Amino acid sequence: MRTILFAIVGVVLLGGALIAGGALVYTSSGSLGEVYTDGQTIRAEADRAPIRSILWRDPQPFAGPVDLAGASELELSARGDVLVFVRGTPDARLDLFEARRTPKGWTEPVPIASINTRDNEMSPALSADGSRLVFASDRTGGQGGYDLWWCERDAEGQWG
Repeated sequence: MRTILFAIVGVVLLGGALIAGGALVYTSSGSLGEVYTDGQTIRAEADRAPIRSILWRDPQPFAGPVDLAGASELELSARGDVLVFVRGTPDARLDLFEARRTPKGWTEPVPIASINTRDNEMSPALSADGSRLVFASDRTGGQGGYDLWWCERDAEGQWG
């Protein structure tokens, strides 16, 4: 485990473009006037494009079944095959849990034993390639309070 002092949020602004969650939202001034698009399904004149349509698609149910009772702070990998989240424990701590999508469906969530301590672990964030996990913990060895920690997946797919 390594301590880090900051994390990068996955939102980038480039000129008139916003890259968030893998979608590009931008404006373009051309012969048709200013047009908003996500590059896939939304294309509307600027004065007719409702802001919600530009940034969000209609919600869809999560393709489970995954037992998310008591879960919070869900983090889905970019490939959609790993779900990491926070769940309270019987002794009133917060731990990280993981479920993986297989060809047969989602696995049952399990605590990430190699990360969880007798202290609290929360706020998971996966790297774009899914090989690193950043999380907050009030464990011993940090600067005090909640510090950011990170770990990498080993060759067997376990967090180390």
